[in-house]
Amino acid sequence: MEFKLENFIKMWNLFLDIKKSKSSRRLIYPLALSLILILQLLTSCSSPKPLLFMDFEDIEDLKTKELLTHPLIKWVSTNGVDSSKCIEVMYVGYEQGSKRVVKEFILEEPIREATLNYSIKFEKGFQFVKGGKLHGLGPVQKVTGGDPIRTNGWSARIMFNPNGKVASYLYHQKMSGTYGEGLHSTKPVFTPGRYNHVAIYVKLNNPYAAKNGKFELWVDGQKILAQDSIQFRGEPGDHTLINKVLFSTFHGGHMPEWAPKDKNGAYQNETAWFDDIYVYKGRYIRNNYKKNKN
Repeated sequence: MEFKLENFIKMWNLFLDIKKSKSSRRLIYPLALSLILILQLLTSCSSPKPLLFMDFEDIEDLKTKELLTHPLIKWVSTNGVDSSKCIEVMYVGYEQGSKRVVKEFILEEPIREATLNYSIKFEKGFQFVKGGKLHGLGPVQKVTGGDPIRTNGWSARIMFNPNGKVASYLYHQKMSGTYGEGLHSTKPVFTPGRYNHVAIYVKLNNPYAAKNGKFELWVDGQKILAQDSIQFRGEPGDHTLINKVLFSTFHGGHMPEWAPKDKNGAYQNETAWFDDIYVYKGRYIRNNYKKNKN
């Protein structure tokens, strides 16, 4: 059901007319209650304004054009959610997994709490191999790739794992090893050949020295992984808040055993499609995806 503001205004004017009529005052309270309920429904049905979005419907969009500068990304007119426009990423196998497909996009404001939503479809028969990286969120100066952790740096991404399982992949202040850490799903989550809808929720620790940060991973409206008591950042300042979308996808790892290969052991290419990349302030898991025809 669609609630329209103009209909609410008409009912409000009717309420004022009834209020003026002595013979109809017994209707005031039921009507007032109905108006309150309708206003609540109007509020709950409206989506918040995204801080950043890419639906790839306009090839001239500046963010889309930036993505298309990468040689392994191309714009596709019919393979998105509901057969809409989207981008296609080629995973080119080589000795470190697959070629890195990495871009960064700055949000319109630094924030402590955000949700990154996006849709992904791996091709049928996609080789997950030992796993690989998928998009996430970060500060001005992210920490990834096994770089030493810094007080002003962190990152929150996810990984696709063997057989379509998934894992969180976090760089944070209390890491025990060199590379990102996280939790792993016990069952496959990604289904090659159809779109899966991902939401990554990050709440930074506040104050900066506290271990009260949170991370959640949702896929297709189901909470898959959740972590808390995380110290993402180790110093104050807007530069340590959520400032960027980390568009980051590839197989790896950094060894040949992470790479997709054919039956003869030669490196081969794999494909995935991405659509509807949205970032919202706070915790907002999108559920208004178009009907999936793919």
